[in-house]
Amino acid sequence: MAVRPWKVFRAGNVHMSRRRSRVVLWWALVVVVGLWHHVRLGAVAAAQTQTQQTTQQQQQQRHQRRTFLESNHTDNHAVIVSSSRYWFNYRHVSNALSIYDTIKRHGIPDENIILMLADDIPCNTRNPFKSHIFSSLPNSRQTHKPHSLYDDNIEIDYRGAEVTAEQFWRVLTGRHLPGDQESRKLHSTADSNVLIYLTGHGGDSFFKFQDLEEITSTDLSYMFRTMHDMGRYKELVFMSDTCQAFTLANEISTLNKNQNVYSVASSLKGENSYAHHSHSPQLGLSIIDRYTHHFNEYIQLHGGGNIHGMGLKEVLVDSMSFHKLGANVGWKDDGCERNMDQVALSDFMAMKEVKTGPPRPHITTKKPRQEDATFEILQSYDFGPHYYPNTNPEETPNSCSVVTNDDPNTFPTKHPQTTHTSEESRKGMSPSDPRFIAATLFLLCTVKVLSSIW
Repeated sequence: MAVRPWKVFRAGNVHMSRRRSRVVLWWALVVVVGLWHHVRLGAVAAAQTQTQQTTQQQQQQRHQRRTFLESNHTDNHAVIVSSSRYWFNYRHVSNALSIYDTIKRHGIPDENIILMLADDIPCNTRNPFKSHIFSSLPNSRQTHKPHSLYDDNIEIDYRGAEVTAEQFWRVLTGRHLPGDQESRKLHSTADSNVLIYLTGHGGDSFFKFQDLEEITSTDLSYMFRTMHDMGRYKELVFMSDTCQAFTLANEISTLNKNQNVYSVASSLKGENSYAHHSHSPQLGLSIIDRYTHHFNEYIQLHGGGNIHGMGLKEVLVDSMSFHKLGANVGWKDDGCERNMDQVALSDFMAMKEVKTGPPRPHITTKKPRQEDATFEILQSYDFGPHYYPNTNPEETPNSCSVVTNDDPNTFPTKHPQTTHTSEESRKGMSPSDPRFIAATLFLLCTVKVLSSIW
């Protein structure tokens, strides 16, 4: 059967029109994608400009606030307690030593610091870095080796079995037994500012000492009231880094009216205080808690390691978020003469204006150790009368093995399993940006129209 000419002509026209439509639609799609990309770049530039302006405003506000919060207080004392034993509580000792390292670098001498550590983590047999404890381990983003928090300059006042609830109570109230050394007493006066830092395990209104005993929020309130009545402080900051930590301050505002106790806690009732995501294959555990880690990080990023000019609430409360901690920070300044946002951090964690750079390195003036010296490494549960592993009286008591600068185990080296590459920052509009939503909807509608035509 012969095909009629007009039908062939009409079919050819239809075919050509379809090809022309496809070309037009493809070019339309290219234009839409180009416009969407242009809008995206414009939004990125606007967001960057807004971020820079916000950062500049925050820096100006921080500078004004720090100018107002300069402090010249010179009589500060601290009681730092890590109440947990055993190797898996490594992070609690690291928490306590991090706070100790910060306040000591800012001028508070050991005579004004009472340090209580319930376990000897640096000398634990499972510690691959003998005589050392770290709050961070190296990765690809660090340009320097982390410094050890445990060196020859540390003075530990109470160790092991000496860290009890009763001893803590005696230190705060000054009711010591006859014969106790003066260096292990808190010599604060009515003109002194006192920092009390607790880290370990706790729960709703209680804090544990070595899983053997505990103190309650009522006990703490009574201790602080006794200290105030005895003239042992002018202002006091109570920091607690433990689960449900804020419940420890439940009774402070009700029993201690107008007694200048500032309370800061790493978690609220029903919340946990989590370890930082720094699990180390070299150690097999986390080495610091999130709250103390971000405290150290904020000081380093915003002050270069110097706390002078920083506010107490700025660092301990405002810089902490639920996203960082997995918990909400609790704080109160009821019964205090000043609001917490008017208090300088250096009122409690520094003694004088000092120029601080990176944390101090491991420096010792001791005589070189003999290579053939032998040392006994004690278990974490072995607290006998001869506590120090070193038997040579000329050696420092804070060492448990021969460690020299040439020893490859002195500091942890980079390991393939612990090397992390820093991800590049993601650029672009936020998914919640209206311009992003409009461009996405327009692109989807265009694709839908094209698919229906084809």
